[in-house]
Amino acid sequence: RVVLEPVEHVYKDTKGNIYKSVTSLINGKFSGNEQDYKLNRDWGNDFDAIMQAIALGKSVEEIGSMEALQGDHIQQAYGLLSELYSDLVAPDDIVLTQVVVSDPISKVAGSIDLLIVHPDGSTDIIDLKTIGRGKAYNVGMKPGEGALITEVLSRKQKHGIQTATYRRLL
Repeated sequence: RVVLEPVEHVYKDTKGNIYKSVTSLINGKFSGNEQDYKLNRDWGNDFDAIMQAIALGKSVEEIGSMEALQGDHIQQAYGLLSELYSDLVAPDDIVLTQVVVSDPISKVAGSIDLLIVHPDGSTDIIDLKTIGRGKAYNVGMKPGEGALITEVLSRKQKHGIQTATYRRLL
């Protein structure tokens, strides 16, 4: 069993072995401002918490405090994610949030934001970052230090690799 340690943002198994994150293997080490990195992670955690609340049928008032989002932004995010959820999930689907997938041989792990299991057994893997579109989505990004893929890839390409890897680990 592998879990994500939220404070350190490190994947560990029950024996204490540390697993490499799929995202860090694709993107490499973050080389920007540490405050920007923290803010980006906080936004991600907030969106994950909102999506989890929606999957559990909770109202926006039941979500609780957020790390980065405040006031009207929480309501706006809740509205957008509720709409997305309605588009993706049918009444008979089973929905799991923040599903950790891993491989004990390669010691690689990641978290699926939303795993939708359909009545026929097929699945959809939804990563909230991959929903983003716009001009920057197709622009090439240099890999960070330690990335396995050293060529310039767009966010779209990186997200495709990430969700394909999650499907393989699942």
